[in-house]
Amino acid sequence: MTAKRLDITIEQGADFVRDFPVAAANGAPFDISGYRAALQVRAAPGAPTALVTLTSDNGGLALVSGRVRAAIQEAVTADLSPGAYVYDLKLVSPAGFTSRWYEGACTVAPQVTTFDFPAPNPSPSDGQLNFSSASNSAYAAII
Repeated sequence: MTAKRLDITIEQGADFVRDFPVAAANGAPFDISGYRAALQVRAAPGAPTALVTLTSDNGGLALVSGRVRAAIQEAVTADLSPGAYVYDLKLVSPAGFTSRWYEGACTVAPQVTTFDFPAPNPSPSDGQLNFSSASNSAYAAII
């Protein structure tokens, strides 16, 4: 089988979730029960270090009948350098047969917003907001 070409984009600083359909020659979902999977992103084919390694063993890839779901958390994508890379996705059957299902370019798109969202403040149960110069000096100065 020849790997399907599919270019992907990972947005720096955002969660990445992507489903890769796995279908039989007739188009029906392929049963991948008992399979293992791996996906790596590298600067170029043969580059000595992978920027990202997702596997079914480390929880980065989830296998269900008919698809492989890749997931990378924001904390990981935030550390990726924007640029052009390559990737491929391999499946290993329970009998040990390895096949490449997908390959392509992987672009890491740069983020613009780089702050953490603050934890939400609980609001009082009576719907009233209390401002005091001690705890909300910035707001008290405006009021």
